[in-house]
Amino acid sequence: MIIQEEPFLSFHNFVIGYGTKKHSKSLSQPFTSIIQRGQLISLIGLNGVGKSTLLRTIAGILPPISGSVTIYGRNIHKLSSVEKSENISVEFPFENARPNLTVLDYVQLGQYRFSDWLGNMQSENDFLEKVIEQFSLQNYLDRKVDELSDGEFQRVELARCIVQQTPLVLLDEPTSHMDYPSREMTMQLLKKMSHDLNKTIIVSTHELPLAEKYSDRFLMMSQSGNILYTDCWSTDIINSLFAME
Repeated sequence: MIIQEEPFLSFHNFVIGYGTKKHSKSLSQPFTSIIQRGQLISLIGLNGVGKSTLLRTIAGILPPISGSVTIYGRNIHKLSSVEKSENISVEFPFENARPNLTVLDYVQLGQYRFSDWLGNMQSENDFLEKVIEQFSLQNYLDRKVDELSDGEFQRVELARCIVQQTPLVLLDEPTSHMDYPSREMTMQLLKKMSHDLNKTIIVSTHELPLAEKYSDRFLMMSQSGNILYTDCWSTDIINSLFAME
């Protein structure tokens, strides 16, 4: 169990990239900052600047090139798998075949850490039902996830992340296959959940109007590798961020 006395999420000379220690390629400049709980943060930047790599590194899936990211003072990359599941939930673009599960069973995978040694859930049904209702999944529960449209499946994935009940949620373009009304509803709901449930939700998105409208703060990545964490949104910053360098 992580003791919640240190700052929530801290970056110190944090550099992302890929490769081995001997042959690595950096995708960012060193980044140092502190992020607090209870915010919806939009991660924005051009394709290819490293947004997905940043999320995967924060999640502990990829190692940083240098520096560290900590949650309540603990290095995320040194946490056990159980500690990671208690503190971080993730949703990335669909990379594998969808399992032959019903929507209800799939969403309940997010509650696995609450099960006992026999796999029985420990009194989390009320929260599960609330999340299912908030993501409008009541009529989908008996359907198989491999029968859903991409947009429907994205809502199911989001519900799975939220029922995991972690303080940090990392979402990589979670609305990319939704129609515009669903995208706006989802961003509005994520902001409400971040505040009501005291979660920090980091969302990689290309929906700039929705990011501006609903986000508390922004992580902005430039082609030169600079990472800016700010609550400031201006035309000059956005034009600079998306200008071809």
